[in-house]
Amino acid sequence: MNEEKRQRKETIAALLHQTAEDHHVAYKETDGVDPDWSIWYAGHLLEQGFDTLLDAKLLKQTFLSAVT
Repeated sequence: MNEEKRQRKETIAALLHQTAEDHHVAYKETDGVDPDWSIWYAGHLLEQGFDTLLDAKLLKQTFLSAVT
């Protein structure tokens, strides 16, 4: 794996981890219970530039379909 791919993989992993932490903070009062978690994750990841990291154009609905 070349350096660029390795860095991208690490960045994506860090973003996914941070998103999980952010979700826990956002839903702390419900102990993380969120029946619409996939909608929250899709929106948050796209706001953080996940589509750019993947070098893809993703609409929230398209991304949502992929994660549910």
